[in-house]
Amino acid sequence: MKTMKKLFALLLAVLMVMGMATTAMADTAAYPLEGYYTITINNPVEGHVYKAYQIFTGALSSDGVLSTIQWGSAFPDDETRNDFIEALQADSIIDKYPGLKGDGTSNPFSGIPDYSSTDPGASADKVADVVAGGWVYNKSEIMAFADVLMAYLDKNAAFTQNAVTNPFNGKYEISVDKTGYYLIEDTWAGDAPDDGASDYLLLINRPNDGSNTNTVISPKISVPTFNKTVHTTLDGTYSKYVDSEISDSGLDTLERDTSNADKVKPEAMQKLSSSNAVWFKLESKLPDQFRNYHQYHLKFVDILPASLNPVEGSSQGNIYLLHESGEKVPLETSDILIENLNENKEPVADPNVQDKTVAYYRVTLDLGDIRTQGTIDLNKLNLNDTIVIKYAATLEPGAALNTAEGNENEATMIYSNDMNQRSPVGHAPDSDDHSWLKTGKLTSSASVYTYQATFTKIDSVTKAPLAGAKFYLYRNRTIGENTNTYYAKITDGYINDWTTDKDQATQLTSGNDGTFTVKGLDALTYHLEEFEAPVGYDKPKEAVQFTIEAPVDTVGKPTSLTMSVGGVRKTSDETNFANALVTGEVNNTKGNVLPETGGIGTTIFYIVGGVLVLGAGAAFVMKRRNEEA
Repeated sequence: MKTMKKLFALLLAVLMVMGMATTAMADTAAYPLEGYYTITINNPVEGHVYKAYQIFTGALSSDGVLSTIQWGSAFPDDETRNDFIEALQADSIIDKYPGLKGDGTSNPFSGIPDYSSTDPGASADKVADVVAGGWVYNKSEIMAFADVLMAYLDKNAAFTQNAVTNPFNGKYEISVDKTGYYLIEDTWAGDAPDDGASDYLLLINRPNDGSNTNTVISPKISVPTFNKTVHTTLDGTYSKYVDSEISDSGLDTLERDTSNADKVKPEAMQKLSSSNAVWFKLESKLPDQFRNYHQYHLKFVDILPASLNPVEGSSQGNIYLLHESGEKVPLETSDILIENLNENKEPVADPNVQDKTVAYYRVTLDLGDIRTQGTIDLNKLNLNDTIVIKYAATLEPGAALNTAEGNENEATMIYSNDMNQRSPVGHAPDSDDHSWLKTGKLTSSASVYTYQATFTKIDSVTKAPLAGAKFYLYRNRTIGENTNTYYAKITDGYINDWTTDKDQATQLTSGNDGTFTVKGLDALTYHLEEFEAPVGYDKPKEAVQFTIEAPVDTVGKPTSLTMSVGGVRKTSDETNFANALVTGEVNNTKGNVLPETGGIGTTIFYIVGGVLVLGAGAAFVMKRRNEEA
């Protein structure tokens, strides 16, 4: 891969077939037949070589008319020129464009004689006459003509860069020895780097810059793009965009789609709708010269760490061509291939999980030649049309907890980068062998960030830590029109799944220091339901709500980390932020102190009561005696 990796120049032919008339005009020619003329290519691509092949030569008039046309030096011999004419007569694309001077009923090159040494210009003049007959305004037929040409040219007869000119100082100069009609080929010096070759250019090398010695071409640049982003299926996002199509309601649609029954298994849907699922989106904007490719292959390879487990079937309905208008066209290839690399070779160390040897997952989608996708109408393609692939992965226990890289993974897009390349003769269109393709690569990375929260159970008055408080962690989710409560299932401190059955939920207990920690949280709102309070304390009447906030920058990386617990908001310091840690306190209030029975105070009450009873009895007796006296 070149040091200066560029997005790939896939340029359309600048068709400058300007009035190649066959009328004899030798006496009005302004430029001599022989002499060194320079073809200048502006804005060349570093590492590319531009070659000029002389197809025709002849006298060139001041108004750009080429006359006295002869075959150029690019053909090695008479037999090759004749083979070239036969190939033109057999080309299926050229058959559709007879040209203004064709009869409209047969191939426009029909009837052209073989090369003759007695009349060397006859066949060249007739081929040029067809090309000049209206093809200047069309693309398909003139590029088919160029494709056929390249198959018969002598590669050793090319004119290349002038050695005294720096080819990357904004221009690339080719000196040619005659006026005429040239084909310019854009190729690479050695192996194909990660950028694209342009279409062939056809031109007459007449001067056009006032110097009377120079022809200038400014190639049009065409660049494909590739981008990978990620977000959750919930209300918060991990990255820089929110995709409403992949949401809880989207899961509901996916679940109800009976056509997915053989792809999205019930356990996979359960995983998507209840687990820590995140969705990846891969986007490739097609090059603006897409129509000029003979084939355009696309393949996506995504490598995930063990902390992200791709979900089979999640790409169903999520692989499509997105028109600039917003219209979506599903592609015939509808599912991704998921491989656990640990099953195929020795496991490799994951830099995101220290001191562990883990497996990677590989997600592959080979679209093949997308020009052959039966659902795509090539005539409707626009410059900003995009190939979109979406699939889900679950966040697994052991995920990296940091705000530097998070759980990073990299996707690669491999694509055709030579628009002039055709399939080899005899190659089956549906073959999996693409080794013959000239390809380029683009990569894009995305990170999934997950957080840990440490709670401290404390006395609401003394702030002393309290041990023995027991909790369930839950969150509410709306799928379709239904809102459900999901309880966390936790393994080794990490949330690994969610369940609507509280009996299957994991209980969290505050330790002697009053703390307990949960890992694998999103930037969302959760609840702690205290179902058993410490001895001497009351259970809260309502669950404690807490919310994690993690705003991100333009590339989706967290910039701060905050948690609000019971209305108290606390932002993580530098160390906790680096470790993706938020902290908060959960208060408990002591129960009421009630009066007790069975102590010494009760005896006093008994004695006093007895004295009062005896006193009342004595008073009653004395009263009776007085009355009797």
